[in-house]
Amino acid sequence: MRFLEATGPDPGERSSVELVELDETFHEQLMAMSDNAEMLRVLRNVNARIRFVRWIDMDRSNRSNTQAEHRAVLEGLKARDEAACVSVLEKHIDRRLDRITSAIKEGYAQIYMPAMARSAN
Repeated sequence: MRFLEATGPDPGERSSVELVELDETFHEQLMAMSDNAEMLRVLRNVNARIRFVRWIDMDRSNRSNTQAEHRAVLEGLKARDEAACVSVLEKHIDRRLDRITSAIKEGYAQIYMPAMARSAN
């Protein structure tokens, strides 16, 4: 909880790169709590692979909602409420996936639609 309090829900003057780093740090600290070094290694690998997509999404996301979800996961863990943790994590991942998919579609449309219009003329 101290990490969330220190980084706060307001992005302030932080760049998208800094916000992604904070988000990755939170997830890695959460995974480290499991004392499962292999899962932490896997998470770091995944983070490295999806960093660009997370960076794109960071400008579009509502940090206060994300921080509230992070806090809810920690509260569920503290209460040892597996169902609450699973519910929050599923919503967190699904919402993020929807936003990322939308961002990628918009990006492709911006890149390829003007080129297709020019080639049709």
